[in-house]
Amino acid sequence: PAAPPAPEVAIAQYYAINTTNFTLTQPVGRLPGVDGAADSGTYLPSVAADARGNLGFGYNASSSATFPGTYHTTLPAGAPAPQPARELWAGTGSYTDPNATFGADLARFGDYTVTALDPSNNLTFYTHGEAARPLPQIPELNFWTTAFFSFRSKLNPPSLSPNECTQSGSTVTLVGTADPGATVSIRKANPGPQVAQAVANAGG
Repeated sequence: PAAPPAPEVAIAQYYAINTTNFTLTQPVGRLPGVDGAADSGTYLPSVAADARGNLGFGYNASSSATFPGTYHTTLPAGAPAPQPARELWAGTGSYTDPNATFGADLARFGDYTVTALDPSNNLTFYTHGEAARPLPQIPELNFWTTAFFSFRSKLNPPSLSPNECTQSGSTVTLVGTADPGATVSIRKANPGPQVAQAVANAGG
């Protein structure tokens, strides 16, 4: 007999658009699902860009083995694909309201998420998401609930080009980028001991 058809699920996708002529500049990409499940659906996405060109996505995801919850991923600047999905808030049940207890307008899993930057540093993402959880008044009914979360993009390993390295006498100056508070180690190109270590300042 023929194999059963693959399950049809919602998949959140993204495009890069040239804002000068509004043409697509990059093939469509897909937000990662959960647990590598073939039937993992992703939906209700939102996106923001940080000061370093990294994209942060907040969205919902679920599968036949994972209840509807809130997830996030980041697409580092220049990276070909997003990082694996990371769970922010786990759902604790299937979203069900078979009798439309609260009316047709509420008998569905929300409408949207929102993702925005912290204006104090332009690096921290905040996202608002939903998860399916029991309704206190009716424990047997799983309803949608909302919460806010924060996350940041992990930088790709920085590289320093020659024009970012200067020397004056015995002093060598390197210019690069690292998350504030990160430990930065500097080593010789040829074999030898580490020559310096520093902590990135608040400006990154």
